[in-house]
Amino acid sequence: MLTCKERDLLLSRQVAIIEEILKSLRRIEAKLDHLPAGRPRKVELPSLKPLITQQTIGVAAPTAGLSDENEAMAEEDVEFLCEALRCLGFTVDQVRPSFEQTEELNKLAAYIGEHWEIFRSLWMDFKRALQGRGGVAKKVGNYAPVDVSYICNLCTRMRDFAFLTSYTYRKAPHFFLQASISQMPPAQSFIGGEWFERFLLTEVKAALDAYCAPRNVTKKLRYINDTVVILPNQKGAEMDIFCEIDGLYFWLEAKTGDYQQHVEKYDCMAKSLHLPAKQVMVVILDLPETACRLLTQTYSHLTVLNQYLVRPTITQLFIDSFGEIERPAEVFDVSSDSETPSE
Repeated sequence: MLTCKERDLLLSRQVAIIEEILKSLRRIEAKLDHLPAGRPRKVELPSLKPLITQQTIGVAAPTAGLSDENEAMAEEDVEFLCEALRCLGFTVDQVRPSFEQTEELNKLAAYIGEHWEIFRSLWMDFKRALQGRGGVAKKVGNYAPVDVSYICNLCTRMRDFAFLTSYTYRKAPHFFLQASISQMPPAQSFIGGEWFERFLLTEVKAALDAYCAPRNVTKKLRYINDTVVILPNQKGAEMDIFCEIDGLYFWLEAKTGDYQQHVEKYDCMAKSLHLPAKQVMVVILDLPETACRLLTQTYSHLTVLNQYLVRPTITQLFIDSFGEIERPAEVFDVSSDSETPSE
């Protein structure tokens, strides 16, 4: 129940929003009136920053089981972003459950991404096992002891989530790992690529922290994941992660396998969105930086990155959009020939 003060504040904000909508509509109408007859009427969209419905302003509507710290995606944020996509020309057909509802999986994805150099070979074995009988047998004697501990920790956590139905590790002198992969849809989805989407979300959050901490400011991240949309050409598509922070909209697509047949489709979708190329990021796992630069120069409506370039690139996007602070050490620049060092 809102207090009188909160109700008055909400009402005053609604009035201000309505006035802004009317002003935006008048500006659009004026632009349309000045267009030559027969010319396609393409005008700049009004800012979507503060307004969609009553639920997007003031005190957030209570949601069962969710905390004030954004432990889960609030219903009003979903409506806000769906309306934003509608304003940009996309019809939202389906919104999948938020990644925030399974935060422990986000932590597991972050762990995988942070130690990917160690896990890469084993993860490829996991993916191959999904196509067979679900068994993995691997000698790890050539790994450093600390790396073996990371691998064992990963397998234990995967078993806890029932992504592995069994897991054993035989220590020295055998150094032998055996695991069975679950054939259930949650395991197949996570191993097949969902982990990478979740990892990218953690990188967005890390970039936001990197921007906000030196400035001693807070900014709210809204996002929807795995959203099924209908494009202006009436074809269906899925958007991995669509985000909004303080009026800045950006879209990330995650690819862990073959990407060649998808990049052109994303470029056409990005053109329909009318977002700047730096706000549409296709992230391809392990793609060399030179290939990222080449694809970015080839397709004019998006930016292609690998997993190492995501955090510094998004941090720079925040700096460009919200104000200058100290420039991050690594920033993806398509005009540069220098290589970004890998971790």
